[in-house]
This record gives sequence, structure tokens and C-alpha cells, in this order.
Amino acid sequence: MQNKFKISNNQAINAFKFLLSYIFRYKISLFFGILFLIIVDLLQLIIPKFIQIILDSLNNEQLVKSIIIKNSSIIISCAIVMAILRFFWRFLIVKASRKVEREIRKDMFIHLQKLSFSFYNKTKTGDLMALMINDLNSIRMSAGPALIGIIDSIFLGSLTIAFMFSINIKLTLFSIIPLLIISFFLIFFGRKIRTRFKELQESFASISSFTQEIFSGIRIIKGFSQEKEEKNNFQEKCINYSNKNLNLAKAWGLLFPLIRFIASFSVIIYLFIGGIFTINKTITLGQFVQFNFYIANLVWPMIAIGWVFNMLQQGIASTIRVMNLLNTKPEIVNKKINKKIKNLDGSIKIKNLTFSYEKDKNPVLNNINLTIPKNTTLGILGKHGSGKTTLINLLFRIFNVNNNSIFIGNNDINEISINVLRKSISYVPQEMLLFSDTIKNNILLGIDEDQEEMFKNKIKYYSQIASFNNEVKNFRNNYETLIGERGVMLSGGQKQRLSIARALILDPSILILDDAFSSVDVKTEQKIIKSMKKEIKKRTTIIIAHRISTIKDCDNIIVLENGKIKEQGTHSDLLKNGDYYSRLYELQSLKDDINHHRR
Repeated sequence: MQNKFKISNNQAINAFKFLLSYIFRYKISLFFGILFLIIVDLLQLIIPKFIQIILDSLNNEQLVKSIIIKNSSIIISCAIVMAILRFFWRFLIVKASRKVEREIRKDMFIHLQKLSFSFYNKTKTGDLMALMINDLNSIRMSAGPALIGIIDSIFLGSLTIAFMFSINIKLTLFSIIPLLIISFFLIFFGRKIRTRFKELQESFASISSFTQEIFSGIRIIKGFSQEKEEKNNFQEKCINYSNKNLNLAKAWGLLFPLIRFIASFSVIIYLFIGGIFTINKTITLGQFVQFNFYIANLVWPMIAIGWVFNMLQQGIASTIRVMNLLNTKPEIVNKKINKKIKNLDGSIKIKNLTFSYEKDKNPVLNNINLTIPKNTTLGILGKHGSGKTTLINLLFRIFNVNNNSIFIGNNDINEISINVLRKSISYVPQEMLLFSDTIKNNILLGIDEDQEEMFKNKIKYYSQIASFNNEVKNFRNNYETLIGERGVMLSGGQKQRLSIARALILDPSILILDDAFSSVDVKTEQKIIKSMKKEIKKRTTIIIAHRISTIKDCDNIIVLENGKIKEQGTHSDLLKNGDYYSRLYELQSLKDDINHHRR
């Protein structure tokens, strides 16, 4: 059976090309960084030459002092220049690698915002977090330290061999034989490292996703006393992650000592053959010592090759994972849009709308025909699974719909830019999502930064309409109060009222309230609806509810059942029908009377 983590050569090549496309954006910085690196390498190789001159001059007592002073001065000067240039090449190359990381992260974030809801239904948050953090760190290492290692090992290695050849060709040829053996081990271990690193990243993503889910639902975990079970699940994932780390460490841990061991043979060969050549006067003592420096310089590139190789394998594995994300196509895109459409008047017309989430499956909505005139209200009622939320999602184009099915302002919804469409609609969902920020910033969420100052005075006004302003006054910092992750500092009713204020401040053409009063009592609900009447009349409003008291004053009410419109009309019309709506009204009225008498 083929390993699902196996990376083909074509994938590796494409990943390398992808990485280069970002690296080349900072070619000027990299050019000077590499130039300074090469100069440092060259100076590093020149210094042993001056040491050789000093040693070989020891036989000449008359000249030795002046030669030592002169060459020592040159060596010190080279060391100072090397220190300065080493700082600059590190700064320039590392800076470029950080910018590559930043650009890829930015492109990933932009792309993630474009992807459809179906993608997020299938992808765990932890997987995305692992990509944005762990994988990008590996890519940065490939674009920075690995690049430094490649350049350093190539130029330092090749220049070192060139200097060694200038001393003695035969001695050099014997000394570099271990290089051929090292290349064999690099090829052998390369694929193993790539594969095991990809497995490691997948395991890390699993831990991230699991941790995120547990802490998001910590109240449920505690409520059902599942701490012990979740601890065991977490421990199992940690053990798996540890094992993956060990598998990678075994491959890397075996490769590195092998390279060092084989590289040490160069030193043994040099000492044996070089010693003979020195005794036979084939080379001088100074050249023997000079050759020793070059051997030491050559051992580092040989070891660096393995280190760089390991980092590149990890970087390629991470790059492939990032590429897979960036190659994911959003399902909802602007195709044949009419660019002249900039504003929507709010009128909605639905013609013969049939929709199913998957082909060859029973439709969730079946032959819906509905007209919602501008600045009118529509109430939607129905059991769970009747298609209420699906109908609303289609108005947002969260899912694709057929042409000539939904019209907004006499424009086919598929001809309207997604940005124009969604900016024209404000939505208050039943499950509110608030951000770990201030109350003010949560209300101003949909406002552009350059317009926030203009809308600050409207925050209080719309909060009063949502019956939220008086409660904000009870907080120590009022609208500057931090509400914690997902608005944990607020009650369910407060979250809904904040969401209503956030929707109204945008002044949309269409306002959708999806069971937006479920967390408040009937008295508060009626108070909010009463204060919202003026705002509701200024726009087309769709209200999804389970309580008839929420929608009884709507201009038109529909009852959905199994994806079809079963009843339609005003409150009084539907009461006369004696069907689902009137029966539900009687039950809810009876329940309200019982609750009233209990008080």
C-alpha cells in the first residue's frame, strides 16, 4: 500500500519553484547578502596563506620579524572586515527570509478568507493553525539558514578545494574522496526525512485541532465530567507526536554522525599522506599547516550539506502543504458580474428555486417562489430542518445557486459582485460570534477603519435601539470594556443585542435576523422590536423565528415545511387557516398565559 505521506519528485520540484518565486522578490537584499558571504569565505581562505608565509619564513632570521608583523597585520585586518561583513550578510539574508515568511503568511490569510464555507466544514482549525505557524517556520528556515548553508558550503567548499589544489593536486584528490560517499547517504536519507517530517506536521496539526476544540468547549467538558477521558485522548495524541518526532530524529540523528564520521577520514588521509609529503619535502611545513586549515574548512561544508539537506526536506514538505492550501479553489466566485451594480435597493424575488447540497440528493429547498418588496418585512417560520437557514444562506451566496433563481433589485444574484451583495446585507445569526476585543470594536466590526471616527457617535444610538446601552453603562469601562474570547464576559442575550447593534450601524439595504431574539425573554424581545420599527421600515427585513410574537407584525409570513412553502400570508390570514401556524400560536399563547399566572 502506498504511503499517503509520500512526496514525489515532481511535488518537490514544484515546491522548490514556489519557494523561489517568493525568494526572488528580495533579490537585491539577497544579492548583497550572498556577495558579502562570498567575500567572507574568500578572506577566511586567504588567512591560512599568510600563516604559511610566516611559518616558512622562520628559517630566515633576518626577515622573520618584518614578515610576521606585516602578515599578522593583514590577518587582523581580514578578521575585522570578516566580522563586519558577517554581520551584514546575516542581517540581509535573514531579513529576506523573514519577509518571505511574512508574504506567504499574508497570501495564505487572504486566500483563506476567499475560500467557501464548505472548505471550513471539512477542515479543522488546528490544521490551519499548524500551517500558519509550524510549516511557515520550516519554510523560513529553508529560505534563510538553509540558503546560507547552501551558498556557504558550495563557495567555501569549492574555493577550499581550489586552494588545496594550489598546494598539491595528489594530496587534494585523496582528501576529497569521502565527498562521494557522503552524496550517497544524502540521496538515501533525503526521502525518508521528507516523508517523516510531513507525518510529524500532520500529527502536530492533529494536536492543535484537538486542543482548540477542547478549550473552546471546556464548559461542556466540565459539565459532563469528561476531563479524564479527554486527558487520555490528549496523551495519546502527544505520544503519537512524540513518536513521529523520534522517527525524524532517528533519520537525522543517523545522518549527521555518518557525515561527520566520513568527513573525518579526510583528516586521516591528510595527516598520513601529507606527513609523508612534508618529510619528503614535496610540500613545506607551512603548506602542511595551511592544508590543515583547509581540511578543517572543508569538513564544515561536508557537514553543512547534511544539515542543509535536512532543512530543505522539511521546508519542501511544509511548502507542499502550503501549496495544497493555496491551490484550493473557492467555490463561490465572481464570474459574469455586472460591474455597474454598486448598490442594491433591497427588493427580493425568488423564482422556482430548488437547491440541494449534493447532486443526486433530495433537495433542501423545493420550488420556492417568493416576492419581498423593498422596505417590507418577511417572517419565516418552520420546524428544524425545514430549510429556513439554507434559504438565507443562498441570499448571501454562501452556496451557489442557478441563474434566474434569485433576484435582488431586479438583478440576478449571480450578476452581483459578492462584495457588493454582502455589504448590502446585515445578518444577525442565532449563534453569535464576538471577538476578543472591546464592545465598541465589536459593534464597529463591519466599518472601514478610515470611517470608524464618523460612526463612533452612532454606537450609543444603535445600542439603545437594541436595548443594550443601559447594560453597557454597568460595565466599568463602558464601550471600551474587553469582552473576552467569543464574548465570554457577556450573557447570551447581551451577545444578541450587541449583534443587532452591529448589524444596524451598517445601514444595510437588507436586514436578516435569524432567531436573533432566542436568548431574551418575550418582554425584552417586544421592547427591542418596538424600538427597531423605525429602522425596519427603512429597509427590507427578513426575520426567522420560532416564537410567533416575533413575526406577527410582519407584512408577509411564510411557513416552511420540508423545503416547501406550506403557508403564506399575514398574521390574521394564517390564523384563519387553522393549520400549523394557528395551532402553534394557540400553544404559545397558552404557554405565555400559564407563565403569567405563575408569576
